[in-house]
Amino acid sequence: MLDDIRDAVHQVRPDASFEFREPYIGPGATSRTTMIRVNDCPMSPARNRIGIIDLRLATSGVAVHADPVMWADDDTPERVAQHLVNTLFGVPQISMDLLTLRPEHRRVLRFWLAFINENRDTLLHGEFRPHRPDLDYTVATALGGDRVVTVRYQPVSVDSPDRDWHRWSIVNADEPIIDIHTIRGADVCTRSLTVYDAQGEVIETSTHTEIPLRITVPTGGLAVFDTV
Repeated sequence: MLDDIRDAVHQVRPDASFEFREPYIGPGATSRTTMIRVNDCPMSPARNRIGIIDLRLATSGVAVHADPVMWADDDTPERVAQHLVNTLFGVPQISMDLLTLRPEHRRVLRFWLAFINENRDTLLHGEFRPHRPDLDYTVATALGGDRVVTVRYQPVSVDSPDRDWHRWSIVNADEPIIDIHTIRGADVCTRSLTVYDAQGEVIETSTHTEIPLRITVPTGGLAVFDTV
């Protein structure tokens, strides 16, 4: 029946897309769909994150869409950013009236959508390494070319990438203090660091020559290391 429906639609619209929603993710569905969407989870960034990562791990060659993101009008910019960064490893969808957004919420949305567009090849098509599924994924990393993106969802330390990179972006969805460790011994190299708050404002620039180190990144903010 699914094949009959697909064929009938394609006769009218050859470019039509098909979406299945979680939990319909068996082989029969994924072989006949263009995209899979996380189940309804309004105002739950954690559930969106878990659903996206679960679907990424359970499927191949299918676009994974977040459940449309919603937040309250009186949410802080940091809280809005938490909603957005929990969708980074899928295709984000926004279910807000963009014309009535508070200015600070608009700045958060603009900043993180720009980050997603700049890093989408790495986020969606790079080597994907989520950690600790037993704790609902504390950290997840994507590696692509000379770029690495790590998202820290819970108050844990972060390991530096285990291969060479030019730019490493650390997205922070939790408490501000981040301890960075290395699994390769001391990592000695001159790197610039730029830290942004949830609205994309630069709040720190510095230079570091060695990892391990401790940095402060606001909740909903971003730290970017560039090899000098």
